[in-house]
Amino acid sequence: AFVVTVCEANAQWIREQLAGDAGIDVRVLYNGVDTQAFHPHHRQPAKEPTVLAIGRLVEKKGFHVLFDALAQLAADGLRPRALLVGDGEERERLQAQAQRLGLRHVEFAGMRTHDEVRACVQQATCMVLPCIVGQDGNRDALPTVLLEALAAGLPVISTPIGGVEEIVDGG
Repeated sequence: AFVVTVCEANAQWIREQLAGDAGIDVRVLYNGVDTQAFHPHHRQPAKEPTVLAIGRLVEKKGFHVLFDALAQLAADGLRPRALLVGDGEERERLQAQAQRLGLRHVEFAGMRTHDEVRACVQQATCMVLPCIVGQDGNRDALPTVLLEALAAGLPVISTPIGGVEEIVDGG
């Protein structure tokens, strides 16, 4: 009778790409976040500035863009610790990029439990998720890690892809 998706950006895409003349009834049901687990009163940022990035190491997450930005910061003498939590098919490519760019301050933490991820969020200075549209058209919808970071009071930096604009104010 209807289709449910997690953000208005997805709903619009479904209407434009799949509905045709059928006029599919598309409804948006946003993801929830445990605001007891992710809450600003848990925050205890580390003394060393830490850029946190969490996600599967796949093209659409855009972590290669983050590494280019970190290289630009390093050229200006700024080298915040960068913690990349997650694993995936792009890991070797990203490790090679980090090495090529001389990003010795980037740590590949691999997969972590939900409790460990929450601890990372509590200690970070900011979270960066530079989503892109992949070559195959794949894109993020409504990244839960951004919702959790925002619930925890952690500043986020992202891109206007998918539903990100629905949860992060531009500028």
